[in-house]
Amino acid sequence: MSSPFSNGVKEPENLDKSEKEIKDQLSNDEIAANNRHKDAITADIDGNRKLKKKLADKTFDFMVRFVNFIGIILIFYVGHFISNGKPLPENFMIALVTTTLATVVGLVGFILKGLFGTK
Repeated sequence: MSSPFSNGVKEPENLDKSEKEIKDQLSNDEIAANNRHKDAITADIDGNRKLKKKLADKTFDFMVRFVNFIGIILIFYVGHFISNGKPLPENFMIALVTTTLATVVGLVGFILKGLFGTK
């Protein structure tokens, strides 16, 4: 009968990497993970920028349409008074400017300040 200790212990075949190679591989994996993390943050910032641009464009478009709408109403109203030869009521102009236009500009300002505010 042969002794089980007659042959030396063999290293496992899957241990062909040195400790330095393992550390290098770990370092490379950490660098790759860090790069993926930075890419994800960059993509998130880019997505936020695109969303803010889209919302800012829509807000500006809303303001332009609203001001045009108020302008058309004003033209018709003033035209009505001019065509009838009546003086334009002063209270109408004051109410139009203060309640409608100023309110919309103020609300849009609050929205945009919240959207683009600094941290």
